[in-house]
Order: sequence, then structure tokens, then C-alpha cells
Amino acid sequence: MKSLVAAFFFCLAALPALAGELTVLSDYWCPFSCLPGNQPGYVIEIAKAVFEPKGVTVRYEPIPWEQAIRRATVEKGVALAGCAKAETPNLVFPKTAVGVSRPAFYVQSGSSWRYQGVESLEHVRLGVAFGYDYGEAVNRYIQERPEKVSVASSEEPVKESLRNLSLGHVDAIVGDPNVVLMTAGSMGMIGRIQSAGEAHASIPIYLGFSPAEKESLNMAALFDEGMRELRSSGKLASILAKYGLTDWTAGK
Repeated sequence: MKSLVAAFFFCLAALPALAGELTVLSDYWCPFSCLPGNQPGYVIEIAKAVFEPKGVTVRYEPIPWEQAIRRATVEKGVALAGCAKAETPNLVFPKTAVGVSRPAFYVQSGSSWRYQGVESLEHVRLGVAFGYDYGEAVNRYIQERPEKVSVASSEEPVKESLRNLSLGHVDAIVGDPNVVLMTAGSMGMIGRIQSAGEAHASIPIYLGFSPAEKESLNMAALFDEGMRELRSSGKLASILAKYGLTDWTAGK
């Protein structure tokens, strides 16, 4: 699908009303990006809270991550939700993140395997999602040892990885704990998996804007301003609370 996009012309200092449509792309990575509806994901709700008061209609389109990255790189009027800079270096990023991902490993309940550095990955077949950032060390291992890795590339790659884990197609999976546990809960798998250690990476997550859109730098700056307003007003806390989360910058 292609969106009908109007150009964005505005003066950031005055923050006037805008007109047009912003298509936000992502795969299913709940609670960051969920299914369309009342709780589409907190990043989607943040985008709506920032841009819609300025006259920009935010349309959310969940698609496989590989397609989302490709479209966000070449299409106008598009943003990518829940991306890390290492995944999508060509996008235009605001200064303000929309979260932090701290990947962890999961195995079937009763498994004795634990993550103890990348060397320990040699003893398992690892399930990962296409194009995801798991931190420098794990990313490098995935690139160097593709024969030891099973890559999920569907619209719901974490669910695909969990299903592969339950069927014994992989021995361990890696992912953001909030996403893995929420997805496992929706699949009735909470009691069937257990944590096997952290990847020791802290990865800022962003709403990235298309480099093909000439107003993306302005949109990124407007997003920074909007995030400051959401934080100061308490609106950000309210959005996060709907997903059982708190502000990732709390205490800093």
C-alpha cells in the first residue's frame, strides 16, 4: 500500500498546525508496536500524541520487518517504529529515543543452557528475528555463524521464534524481555520458557524517519519537542501505564 502524502511545511519554533499523513511502519513487537486497535503499541500511541495535534494523521501499518526497513528507506511520508540506529543507519533520527531494549536469551523450561558470552552460543541453535539489533557481540556472531542461527522473518517474528523453540527447531531464542514475555503470554507459553541470561546490551530504540522525505529533519525535531511535552504533562506516563511500563529514563 502506498500512502497519499502531503508535504510538511512549518516553522519549528512556532510549532504551527500541519497537514498531511504519516505512515508508521513496524512488525509485531508488542508492547512497542502491537496490532491496530485500542492498544496498537506505545510507540504508535506516542507518534499519534505528538503529530495528530499538529494536523498530521498517523496511520499504522504492521508488515514484516524486512519490508518495513526497505519502505522506510525509500518512501516519502513514512516512519519506522521501534528501530535501532545499527539496524537502519540511513534513517533520520530524532535526538529522543522511544525506549531502550536489553535483549535476553530464553530456552524451554528445564533446559540447563545459560548464556555465558558468545562462545556459549556454539552449543545451541539460536532463533533470531531478521534485521534486529541484539548488541555488537551477538550481532557479530549471527553474521559469522549463520549455520548456527534460525532467522524468523514473518510479520510476527518473535511469535515465530517462540513457536520454533516450543517445537524444538531451535534451542534458544534472543529478544527484548518485554516483547518475548508479552508474546509468550499471548501464546500460553509463560510456564514453558525460562530466562537463560542477558546479552549485556542496552540499545536505544527510535521512531526513525524516511531519508526520502525532505521534511524528515523537521519532523524529527518536532518529535523531540513533542516528547518533551508528553513527559512534562504526564501524558507519556499515561501511555506507558496502559502497557504496564514506566518511563525508561526514570531515575536518570
